[in-house]
Amino acid sequence: MTNGSIATIRVQINEKAQNFQLLLLHDSPEFNLNIGAAVLLINVNYGNNIINLTSFYGDEYHDNATIKGADIFLKGKPIQITIKMQNGIKSGKSFEFFKIYINDKECCSYKGVFPFWSTNWIQVKGDAVLLEEPFITSPKLQLKETEKIYKYELDQLPFIGSTFCLEGTLPKSTDVEGIEKLVISLMHESNDESESFGDTLLKMKFHFSTEHEESWLKISSQLFTEKKTNEKKYANPIGLSSVELTVRIAIEKSYFKIRFNEGKTFIKYNYVAPPWMVNWIIVKGNIDNVKIGNDAKRCLQYISKQLPPHLTKIENLKEGKYISVKGKVTKLDENILINFYYGALGWDEKRGTIVLQAKITNQNISFCKKFKEKYFCNGVKPLKTKLEIGQIINMVFLATKTNFEIYYDDQEIYQFELPFWAIQYVEVTGPLANIEGRDRIAEIRK
Repeated sequence: MTNGSIATIRVQINEKAQNFQLLLLHDSPEFNLNIGAAVLLINVNYGNNIINLTSFYGDEYHDNATIKGADIFLKGKPIQITIKMQNGIKSGKSFEFFKIYINDKECCSYKGVFPFWSTNWIQVKGDAVLLEEPFITSPKLQLKETEKIYKYELDQLPFIGSTFCLEGTLPKSTDVEGIEKLVISLMHESNDESESFGDTLLKMKFHFSTEHEESWLKISSQLFTEKKTNEKKYANPIGLSSVELTVRIAIEKSYFKIRFNEGKTFIKYNYVAPPWMVNWIIVKGNIDNVKIGNDAKRCLQYISKQLPPHLTKIENLKEGKYISVKGKVTKLDENILINFYYGALGWDEKRGTIVLQAKITNQNISFCKKFKEKYFCNGVKPLKTKLEIGQIINMVFLATKTNFEIYYDDQEIYQFELPFWAIQYVEVTGPLANIEGRDRIAEIRK
């Protein structure tokens, strides 16, 4: 969604409805106090005849607005909710403006704080149901004829040892309208630049030579709420236009290792945040035929390796399936941590989310969760016998309708409430080795 987009949402409200909510959500398919954000939350309260409009992020509700007139949302009948999105400017600052119509009759409006494109889920809760998939229309992006934009969402977060790779064709400079330009960005939680949202972990801006100017490459990063950081300037490694371009970005322990075409030299750019935060690649400018990852033929020899054995991507987790964690204890002077992540492959105080952690010591298991700077532990269960070197640890996390049943050595020891979609990766750290016959320490089974 963008400036000028229109969302059309058809719902059926119960005849005896007391309240319902319509939510435009970021980064979570359902509203959750600890994961994602609500770009716009419309709460209809029939008992008090009010409509409350708000947004939610950072553990708080923001910019609350309350108006009378809940009865415009007719009970017992299908209704059409239309949300029109338009940018506005006040005191030199831009903002997002939502205008809401019910069956084509104007209802209310809301000045938001998130960019429109940050919405990637729509949810209806309470005494109403969606009748069909919401319908979104957006205006065509206005670009110069030779300027293009490519957006690619990663299907797996990057890890140490993996590689991004993309290819494309640069047009002749004589075919370019205006100044020739190219920008490649690695981004987190955003597929466009915004002053108020998302992070840019790596931005490469190329300038090509003209009669009076040199060619160069500027690399920078910009985290949310911070100014541009770690800016570096280099000679343009591409040099000429009208060439086939291949860009490889390897994920090293502390830096991005960047190579162009088959060049032997590389650029080393230090991280300003964990590289696993990257989930979008954006390419914009005078470039054609951009292909990324498996779609790029010249990249096939550089495609990312599989996740290492201590990391597992969780897909299609449903009721009745379970996550099996099994490994051999190699030493006793270090805790074993089983971390269940949402949108992460590691811990970061500002952006990491550990939705569940099982911490195993020599004597007990504790169950915890970490949300940004907060750390909660809900239960400690003693082990019947102390751990020993060479012992096989066997844990099962069974997905049920309402929670996860957790088993240790075939005995249930804990229950933990957590939606299935909130587990995307499992990481096992500490002295627990993979055992013969298993591809990795944590596996999904049914």
